[in-house]
Amino acid sequence: MLSALFDFTGKDSLLLARILVFFQALFAMDIFKNKISVHFSQEYLQGLYDNYAKKFEVGMFGDRNGIAQRKPARKELVDACKKVLSLLSALASEEDMIILKTAGVELRKPPGKGKKRVVVPATAES
Repeated sequence: MLSALFDFTGKDSLLLARILVFFQALFAMDIFKNKISVHFSQEYLQGLYDNYAKKFEVGMFGDRNGIAQRKPARKELVDACKKVLSLLSALASEEDMIILKTAGVELRKPPGKGKKRVVVPATAES
């Protein structure tokens, strides 16, 4: 099983562009239409995106309320995207993951369990 990772860092304009590409791929996938839309509808996710984009645009013109509301809107959108990605990691097939990779999602194998280390207690030498 591969885990899906997405870069949610960077400027607001860059994040909006990345998420738009991700959503376009996500909304076209059969797995989204059949399984994930039960938990997160396209309208809900698009509404979060539109709200964040609106706050970003208002903040560009110096509106202090828009700037103050942009950070919570970003957090809400990012949190929803992270939940969708975790669902995709659990439910998506290899073909679905390849589609996501073209949309900017990084695929990684989950880290394996390392070797168990045995701690030997030190002996007191007198």
